[in-house]
Amino acid sequence: ISSGEIVTSRRVKAVYGRLVAEMDAADESSPYYFDEAVGERPIIFVERFCKQSQGTLGESLTLELFQKAFIQLLFGWLERATGYRRFRETLFLVGRKNGKSTLLAALALYMLVADYEGAVDGDAVLSQIYSVATKKDQAKKTLTEAVNMVKQSPELSAILKKRRNDIYFPATASKFEALASDSNTLDGLNSHAVIIDELHAIRDRNLYEVMKQS
Repeated sequence: ISSGEIVTSRRVKAVYGRLVAEMDAADESSPYYFDEAVGERPIIFVERFCKQSQGTLGESLTLELFQKAFIQLLFGWLERATGYRRFRETLFLVGRKNGKSTLLAALALYMLVADYEGAVDGDAVLSQIYSVATKKDQAKKTLTEAVNMVKQSPELSAILKKRRNDIYFPATASKFEALASDSNTLDGLNSHAVIIDELHAIRDRNLYEVMKQS
């Protein structure tokens, strides 16, 4: 970006410039630190286990550089005091045909089986992943993409089950489910990750608030 080889907006330049500067200046007094290996884990997972469900079926996914940068910064920046992720919320804004559903489905699968949600002494426990949107059909797009990925992946299909309304991970009783936008039915959820598709089309802010609080 700084050399001009990659053309992007001033806003993106500013964000990456600030984060790189923070990496270079990080010391023990900083509340945050960047762990490259932690940020690389979901990238390795996606490219090793998530397979194409369109085009050349069964081929490994190869992430673009902008996707890798997005993932690595999202997962690799940690709080020094807790080890928790620095960034809990992100907006992934791309033009049509840039693989949004594919990337989000792959990340949902990572969060479902490989993110150590609630891990105690190395044993992972229940991880609840949800995709929500204005309409159920829209919310199911990411879930459907994930289902098709699992079908093409021998490793994932060996450990995940497709049930009527979700993808189920028996080893930890975890699930990935699509939900309708009726926010009155969403109270009481305990989410590990939430994908809100087509956020700009959601008129009821309560949906966003309820899912964020979950």
